[in-house]
Amino acid sequence: MKPVIQTYKNSNEVDECDRNNIVISVIFELKPGSKSKYEEEDQIILKEFVSDTISKEREQFVNDELKMVYHHMIKQYYDPNIDDYLCRMKFFEKSNEFETNWPERPLNDQIFIKYKTSTSVGCEHYVVGCDLQCPACEKFYTCRMCHEENEDHEFPRYEVTTVRCKYCRLVQPIGQYCKQCNVCFGQQYCQKCRLLCDMGTNQKPFYHCEKCGVCTIGYPEHNTHCDNCGQCVHNHQFEKHKCVKQADCCAVCLGQMQNSNYATIVLNCMHQIHFHCYKQLLTSNILKCPVCKKFLPVDDDYDWIFKWQKDLYENSFDMNPFEKIPVTCNQCQRSFYHPYRHYLYYCPFCKMYNCEITDASQEVISIEDMEMPKMIEFTVENVLKAIKTRFNIDDNELYFYNDPFIARISAELLNSGIKDYDKFLKKVQNLLTQQQIE
Repeated sequence: MKPVIQTYKNSNEVDECDRNNIVISVIFELKPGSKSKYEEEDQIILKEFVSDTISKEREQFVNDELKMVYHHMIKQYYDPNIDDYLCRMKFFEKSNEFETNWPERPLNDQIFIKYKTSTSVGCEHYVVGCDLQCPACEKFYTCRMCHEENEDHEFPRYEVTTVRCKYCRLVQPIGQYCKQCNVCFGQQYCQKCRLLCDMGTNQKPFYHCEKCGVCTIGYPEHNTHCDNCGQCVHNHQFEKHKCVKQADCCAVCLGQMQNSNYATIVLNCMHQIHFHCYKQLLTSNILKCPVCKKFLPVDDDYDWIFKWQKDLYENSFDMNPFEKIPVTCNQCQRSFYHPYRHYLYYCPFCKMYNCEITDASQEVISIEDMEMPKMIEFTVENVLKAIKTRFNIDDNELYFYNDPFIARISAELLNSGIKDYDKFLKKVQNLLTQQQIE
């Protein structure tokens, strides 16, 4: 099957100041019998399309994403001939037809997504072929956000009447096509918002919502406007959505939320942050809300990270089970004594692993009679088991903690090679033997 490749604006046709960096989503399946989703020679490309622009604030986020390969959907639900956004929505709406752990299915039953970068035309916020003239100062900017970063007044987006083509430089009335060189400024155009975007509908289809007063991502038939929080919500999530008015600024970077085109996320504690800030926190192993310290992950991330913490806790060691220190649970706010360890304190009240060492002067609850997970004995066999749990070798994802029992072998993990695992375990055994002798 011939791959569906979206064309995008050629940056060589405009001045350097009118070029931007973009993210390309690559959808693929694997050749029969493939054992790894990371081997490029086993990947069969199905579709490529522009999915984002790269701003200074998100450079690190994008660099992290370039290393990843994600499970996109089950193969039987994928159709490369419709917009990828619509395909994802249909897959999401049929989630009751398949198991929640579908990414554990055989690799050949799945569709995957990875990312690469390229250059196009526009700014760090939009892919677009023209500049907008601000009605207030009459200066030209690629978008209203570029204007706000340089001027001391608001860009009156609804009053824009004039644009300038980035290709032939003709100043003209706003429209979807240049009146001189006929270039398409943007595949999508909202006459009410004066919004032009050439990213395409695979990633960000949009429509104008009269109640929101602006364009929102998605399709009108799939969304419902919530009069309480003032946002459009997917029909499938409407009854259980986190109904909270959008915050003014992100709790992580303090950047704008309401007047930004960056995706946002509402945490379980109801605080709000940019989605790229959320992903960067997870990548950095920061699993607490920056405001209230509640458990950060949401949705699928919540499930797999909680399971990972549980496995990590139950495959770790207490240096001295008789030495107990006061800790406080950030989730339920209870304080109690817990055997001293280097990471992950377990709360027997709310069953979470979101605790930290606290001040001994405050009231501490005794948990002597409460059931606690059993720790494992410090043996070579158990250390090897703990290493397998702590370092997710198969997926190339490494989680490092300051653990004296395996600090010396962390470098070995990096230098041994992911595929040569048996050889690595033998090295670990030798190191542990040396450690015991010393």
